[in-house]
Amino acid sequence: MVFDNLHHEANPCDGERDEFIWIERCRSTWREQDGPQKIHYSQQAKQKKKGYHSDTIDIERFMAFYEALDREDIDIMLEVKDKNLSCVKCIHCTTEDLSFDALQMEWDRYKYSILERSPVVYAELTEMIGKRDGLTPVTFYKLIQQGLENMGDIESHTEAMLLVWECINREASEKEWQAFHKRLERYRQQKASPGTVKSFLKKLAEKYAMDHLLHSYYFFL
Repeated sequence: MVFDNLHHEANPCDGERDEFIWIERCRSTWREQDGPQKIHYSQQAKQKKKGYHSDTIDIERFMAFYEALDREDIDIMLEVKDKNLSCVKCIHCTTEDLSFDALQMEWDRYKYSILERSPVVYAELTEMIGKRDGLTPVTFYKLIQQGLENMGDIESHTEAMLLVWECINREASEKEWQAFHKRLERYRQQKASPGTVKSFLKKLAEKYAMDHLLHSYYFFL
């Protein structure tokens, strides 16, 4: 029997017993040869019908569940729209003594997307990463979530585009420089979508094998 927390939340059979009691009841159906007990974990999407999975896992809510569960002999399978992004987030936040390098690598993947959407959060995280002080995995991902909840505007999108272009500029030709700035200006005049500029930057990143850009989330979030 696989317990599913969102199914339970949407249609509980007994309001007097919490989910952890039912997780333990399901445990009795797992034999040694079945391996570790598995449960499904998801969160309700905001402003969606009951039972609809969220786009990402809210890390504070997950950690409250994880700490209350207080078991290491269990596999938690996430059901969430952003898949591996939430998986990595939860793994990092439940790993004792996570190395700072792991957070640095995550920041390298997220930073252009955060700048695009929230320069304030970008500045705060840049400072905390630089100081290497007072930054826990949960604090880091709370700020990442906060940044990604914003849509940004023309100015913040332009700032991110220019930062990405700085990485490519050293390799790009004069013709590519002109093509980029033409697309950027059309976007700033609201005659083109941001996707037009980002698609062009992605093609150049692929052409010049800019792995740190291609491994970032900027072209996918």
